[in-house]
Order: sequence, then structure tokens, then C-alpha cells
Amino acid sequence: MRRLALVLGTVAWVAAAAGGSPGATVLAPSVRVSTAAGTLLTIPTPELAALPQQTVTVPIGGEPTTETGPTLASLLAYAGVQYNAACKNDELRWWIEVTSASGAAAVVTAGEIDPGFGNKPAILSLDEDGRFLTLSGPRLVVPNDDGARDLRQVRTVTVGRAPAQLPSATPACAASGLVAPPPPGSVTVNGDVSHPVTLSFDQLQALPQVTQTDSFLSGSSSTTVTEVGPTLASVIAMARPKVLACDPTDDLRFYVEVTSGEDGYAALLSFHELDPAGDNDNALLSLAENGISQASVGPRLTVPGDVRGGRYVSGSAVVTVFRAPTETPIPSCRKATTRRGGNR
Repeated sequence: MRRLALVLGTVAWVAAAAGGSPGATVLAPSVRVSTAAGTLLTIPTPELAALPQQTVTVPIGGEPTTETGPTLASLLAYAGVQYNAACKNDELRWWIEVTSASGAAAVVTAGEIDPGFGNKPAILSLDEDGRFLTLSGPRLVVPNDDGARDLRQVRTVTVGRAPAQLPSATPACAASGLVAPPPPGSVTVNGDVSHPVTLSFDQLQALPQVTQTDSFLSGSSSTTVTEVGPTLASVIAMARPKVLACDPTDDLRFYVEVTSGEDGYAALLSFHELDPAGDNDNALLSLAENGISQASVGPRLTVPGDVRGGRYVSGSAVVTVFRAPTETPIPSCRKATTRRGGNR
């Protein structure tokens, strides 16, 4: 009954979008929200207008564009996605893949789009500069992003929780893991890579080092730290992720899980956040914090720009690369080597 009421409440809006009368029949595409276990919800595009709306202005094609629609977070909540309250920051273990009618796809993580963490509150835009997108389908828009993940004609939103790599000190998070922890201070890079590798602390120190000063909220107080270490992207590159060379946007389907060897705490980042050719957020595996070596406990993941420190993973021991599942056939591979922009 609730869904029926929402649909009826948006009929006039749909008719206006089509330029017709409130009684006009309009065939609008639907958006399917699913998990590995199956479909949670199929929602007609017009019904998205009944969810809380958010307006953002982003550069598209070099021009500021005003987009309005529901946040991805509100859509997932409406579909019944629930995080485990008994597991600290469980939300940070979840990934979201958005797929278009053409099969193009992009991944964001639940922590990345949360205003309290990554602060890129992605929306499914229904209105672009006053032009309704009802008949073509919504557009994924990721604020505070470089635009590569702006995706037209969205059809599927797939959501999942990354598998635990190490046992958690909190049984509600994960009582067991998939891999053995590396030696103290070392980092294992595994997953969808061609060359899984374990790097010692000394090997991590031999990589180019970056110094950064980060500030984030811890509870109600602000914390500022100086971190020194290799970028997470440079460490992952040593394992050679299995990105399709024939599709210049395949990297947008990838995400990374970083797991602590201290207590099994884990957090995700989208591959695009790390990519020097993408957002280049400059996340580090810090080997020294405020001048103190982390050799005895292992590196600390940093996520510059995050509002809170939930994705700063201390004692990082396992870095796992994942490729989100393909929901529709991938567009034909092309030999082009340049990345497509926001008009996909």
C-alpha cells in the first residue's frame, strides 16, 4: 500500500515530465536494487521522486549543472538495506555498484557517500537543470568527485558487504577470516590481482614516501596527525589488479578492503578514490605517525578529507582488491586508452 501511494502521488509529476495530462500513460524505466541473494526492490523512476530529494551543483562537461534527486543512501534504506549495529562502523564494509542501461558501471562505497565519513553523498538525479529525466532514467551524480562516475540511464543498484579477511575481535563483525595474517608490520595484497604479494615493513619503506597532515573528528573533538608512508595506490599496483585493458572504465568497478591485523576492523575505499588518474585522494599506508614508527603494529591507512576517522585503519595488515559483479553485459571492449568522462 505504501508503494502504491507513492506511485499515485507522483503521477502528476510524471505527466508533467512527459508534457502530457495527469491521466496520460507514461512508460518510465525502473531501477532495481539487488544483492547477491536477489532483488530487494524494483522501483519505477517516478517513484524515486517520493523519496527525500537533495540538490547538488556539479561540473558536467565543464559547465556547472544543478541536479536533484534522492540520495543513494535513502534508496538503500527504502529497499531495506540494514547495517549491523553490533559491528562497529559496519557501514564502512559495504560497497555499491550502479549500472546503466548500456552496461557501464561505477562503484562507490557506503562510507564514501556518507556525509559523516567520505562526504560524497551520491544522488540518482531526476532533474537536471530543470529537465526531467523520468523517461530516460536517473543519472548517478557523485558530488566532490571528478565526474568520471556520473552515469546516465541508471537501471541497477547492487549492494554487498565485503567478506572478512581476518577474524574480528567483535564476533558480530566476523568470527573468522579468509586469509592468514602476515608477519607483524607487513602487508599482504590479495584478491582480484595477478600477483598477490606480501611486503615487509622495510619493503614498504623502500617505496616513494609521501608526507601529509590530516585532520578529522574523533568523537566530538578534532584530531590532527602527520603521516608518512607510501600511497595505497602504489602498494596495490605492485600486485597488478586484474583491470580489463580493453575497457578504459573497468577500474570504476573496483573497490579495496583494508583490514587491521590488530582486531580485524575493516573499511572500504573505491578504486577511483585512490587512482592517481581519478580522484587521487592520496590515501597512504602510513609507516610513521607524528614521527613515531608503526613497525611494531603495522601501517595506518589514511583517508585525507574524510570528516571522521572511521576509515583510518590502524595496524593495516591485509589489502584486498575486489571487482564488483557485472550485472549486465559489459560494453564492447575498445582499444582506446583514454578514460571516458561524465557523459557515459
